[in-house]
Amino acid sequence: MTGLWLVSYITLWLFFLLIAVVLLSILRNLGTIFEQLSAMKPKRSNLEEGQTLPDLTLQNADGAGVSTADWMGTSTAFAIVSPGCGPCHDYLGQLVEGGTHPDLPGNGVAPKHVILSLGDVTHTRELFQSLDGAVELERLPVLYDVAGQVMDVWGISATPTTLVVDERMTVMSQLFGFHTKGKA
Repeated sequence: MTGLWLVSYITLWLFFLLIAVVLLSILRNLGTIFEQLSAMKPKRSNLEEGQTLPDLTLQNADGAGVSTADWMGTSTAFAIVSPGCGPCHDYLGQLVEGGTHPDLPGNGVAPKHVILSLGDVTHTRELFQSLDGAVELERLPVLYDVAGQVMDVWGISATPTTLVVDERMTVMSQLFGFHTKGKA
């Protein structure tokens, strides 16, 4: 009987060691997978902080071309919005109230805001008219990206996105998405 007991005792320890090796192997593989997935985060834009913002010529409401370089010499926040975007509607509502993006650097001290719409003039005007105090938005320049340059040159396709540039058109900050203060 002691021979049978000894064999079962050794077998149980071998089985325990096998399970431990398998578990360590699984944990190692999960760590490797996690590292690879972390490295695969999609790029939200082609721009880097500290880089000079490439110039775009977009249309105003009259159809005339306006260069983004026209704001050189002024700290500017380019608010990139889309008419069908719910958070964009909230962001524009915040701008109507005289506010800014809650995550803007400088404790919310507002640089000059310029709205870049990825939609056409008609849909963007409908968006503005749906806002209370839409008259307040009249004080903000609105440019329309009818040729898709914001996506092609700046690499930005998600809205709302806010690009903050300094007086030399150097990208200081990129803010993706929008939330009101206190909400995430």
